[in-house]
Amino acid sequence: PTNEFSLLYDIHEQASIIYENNLFSKSGSNAITYLKNRKLKESIIKEFRIGFALNSWNSLYRVFIAGKYKDSMMKSGLFSRTQKGVFDRFRSRIMFPIFHPSGKVIAFGGRIFNSDDPAKYLNSPETPLYHKSSVFYGIQATRDSIRKNNSAILVEGYMDFLKLYQGSVSNILATSGTAFTKKHVSSLNRITKKVILLYDGDDAGASAAIKAGWTLIRGELEPMVIRPPKGLDPDDWIDKVGGENIIKALSKPQPYIDFNIKFNK
Repeated sequence: PTNEFSLLYDIHEQASIIYENNLFSKSGSNAITYLKNRKLKESIIKEFRIGFALNSWNSLYRVFIAGKYKDSMMKSGLFSRTQKGVFDRFRSRIMFPIFHPSGKVIAFGGRIFNSDDPAKYLNSPETPLYHKSSVFYGIQATRDSIRKNNSAILVEGYMDFLKLYQGSVSNILATSGTAFTKKHVSSLNRITKKVILLYDGDDAGASAAIKAGWTLIRGELEPMVIRPPKGLDPDDWIDKVGGENIIKALSKPQPYIDFNIKFNK
């Protein structure tokens, strides 16, 4: 029902505001310092509405349980039900809202901060709003540029996306910690025919790029590949060489087949 969708959009919007306020409050000061040490500018932090989930079991839960959201809460993916009760899914994490192309928040990715949870990144589960096998992080900001450039640069992580976007690479998307699928290809197909894979500079990144390339070819898109220097993530690479040099490197991608042959030697 439409009403349920609008309630779920509301919950995500309000959660986003709460997380943003946390980040810019006293309890978020270490998290904000961390982001700035990772070389993110405050303007980017605000544009992408990065936030912070407090290290609390129920600070979000308390906000929503009192009002009209009681019945939709569990469908939002922001809470977990256990034998001991219902808890906030995201605790002590830096929060990256994931947006619908229209700009509405539909999910979150959270990076652990100051806590020893074994899951470094945690994403929202599948919900009526969020189907992770077809969603890209950042598309609300870069879709027009991808159309204009006639190519999309695809990275794996939130930080890779944010750092390159900040360095003026405007036709970029991230898969944000989920495997690249056929459904991703159909989403890309609507806006571009050429995809430049810029994955991490280690062997795992190379294997992931090879897999993604095949999926693109099968979906009749043209994959190209750019490799960061050995062992660097795109996020570290831009710190090392600066935006202009990254843009230069991105203008000379390798054909996927050449990369595949070279890598598998």
